[in-house]
Amino acid sequence: MGKRARNGAGSIRPRTLANGEIVYDAAVSIKDPFTKKSERLWKRGLKDHKAAVEWIKAQQAAKKRPTKSMTLNKLAEMFWAAETVKSTTSSHWKTWYKRDIEPYLGGMALDEILPLHVDQWVLKIRAIKYKGEPRVPTTLVNRVTVLSAIMDYGVVNHLLDADWTKVSGGVRKLREEALHYDADRKTTPKERWTVEQFLDFLKMETEPSFRALWCFMAATGVRRGTALGLKWSDIDFEKHRIVASTNRTITPEGVVEVSQKGGRRIVLHMDDLLEEILLGQKERQEKAKAEGPWEETGVVFDRPILKKSVKGRVFLPGIPMDPGNVTERFRRLGRYAELPPASPHDLRHMWATIASDLGASRDTVGDALGQRSRAVVEIYDHSEEEKKAIAAEMAKLLLGSRS
Repeated sequence: MGKRARNGAGSIRPRTLANGEIVYDAAVSIKDPFTKKSERLWKRGLKDHKAAVEWIKAQQAAKKRPTKSMTLNKLAEMFWAAETVKSTTSSHWKTWYKRDIEPYLGGMALDEILPLHVDQWVLKIRAIKYKGEPRVPTTLVNRVTVLSAIMDYGVVNHLLDADWTKVSGGVRKLREEALHYDADRKTTPKERWTVEQFLDFLKMETEPSFRALWCFMAATGVRRGTALGLKWSDIDFEKHRIVASTNRTITPEGVVEVSQKGGRRIVLHMDDLLEEILLGQKERQEKAKAEGPWEETGVVFDRPILKKSVKGRVFLPGIPMDPGNVTERFRRLGRYAELPPASPHDLRHMWATIASDLGASRDTVGDALGQRSRAVVEIYDHSEEEKKAIAAEMAKLLLGSRS
């Protein structure tokens, strides 16, 4: 028997028959693109070494390219299973794929999809309206991003010849429109609330827990998700600081708690008046616990009212606020106060504007807002005194000083 020779992922072994003739046995391991499992294929009795090599290459090529049954939907399933994007992003992408990509391209075989089909798909999603109005270009570009990521995954895994969104004329035109749309939005900035307008807004709020939430967000400039994810264990009253590491956000699957944007921790200085807000909220919670049913979750800003849904489910005080309900309440109170349209995120912009007017540097504002590219955003760094002064002035402007 001759010596075994390896050829890439395959092996070739010469074998002598009883009549003295030499033949070749070939074997190759093939990974199935659907199941990701490997199987060993054999071919015995090939007449020469060249025939064995050609057989191995043919088997590898047959599995390298997708079959007719490999559709874009199947490729998308493999993409989701690979977990190439974070969970919250994947959740939104799956929803967009199901709504705007699957009905038009999902059932097509990968080897049938061409740039022409991508162009036709762009025209179809352009025709879809939202609340009777055409969708903005940036929204459509988000859908293109999802399709491009899935196709690129197919290219990397040798299941697709190219990412056809990169050569599609329709996609190129759509991206250009999105750039112009963003530029136009920047030249016509949104009207921001002033401190006086925010105080008018607070007059509309009658619920202490929500009032504390609005004041906390305005005084610190944190995101809605950061405030709603804040827990009492994140607050150190002795050291006068707050360490926020959790973000409570909405995904198509529901409300979830994830790490802060960029994996950061946001460390905030707590001045006397901000401390008073939090202690007042803590006192309110302790009183509610003593008076009736309470669900202990440890969150700072809880849903304060006992409610029963139409399905009979009881929502006890103490559970975290729903981000969607928070935004809806904010907008409703803003309308009642006859203020320019705004969302909770606009309190963040208001904070940045006031901080800049008070003389804060760009780095200082970036640190406080958690916008710098460091693993930990520390308020206590080279500009500690400046930031403490801004926090004190901010509290005086928003809440009134106790002179």
